Amino acid sequence: MSAQTTSQDVWTAATLATRGLIDRYGTPMDEGIVRLVTTLRVLGVKTTGSCEGHPNSDEKAFAFPFVVFSPQDEPLIGEMLSAFYRVCGLPTLWEAVLLWKPRRLECNPFRETNKRGSPALQHAHDIRLQEMNRFSDFLRMEVVERPHPPFSSTVTMKRMAEERFQRAVDDQKAITEELIGIWKRV
Repeated sequence: MSAQTTSQDVWTAATLATRGLIDRYGTPMDEGIVRLVTTLRVLGVKTTGSCEGHPNSDEKAFAFPFVVFSPQDEPLIGEMLSAFYRVCGLPTLWEAVLLWKPRRLECNPFRETNKRGSPALQHAHDIRLQEMNRFSDFLRMEVVERPHPPFSSTVTMKRMAEERFQRAVDDQKAITEELIGIWKRV
């Protein structure tokens, strides 16, 4: 990362790049999951799908948030999740606990009701999304902002984060320069 590029500049560029992602149906990323996906991508995790959860929509939509990632990132996700709960403690509600499953990060399933649009389902969704954001904030502060995160892949992860930050900044500069060039020609 160059001396003139601040941490906030890098996060802003990385967030903009994440918000620019679209799925195979042309749908942009859900705003509620952008924070976690941005953080994971900055740390070098290849995400392949995500959803913020839609408890009030039809039966075809996912009710709760999740992130799908590449199989080679499973050990890293497991290590980060273990460090998160070791440092921050478990949430007060058991159902908010994040689960690391093969290629997927999600919360405990909701057993009380599956009725779409119910206040209980909305509340269950909200506490799960809060836990995902708490995990994202932990990763950002403990891994990227601090010199010694609480797990073993520190050097590799910090190097990858710095490289990704710099690529995001360089990509943003290139896009801006290209747009300025187009605007001058018009």
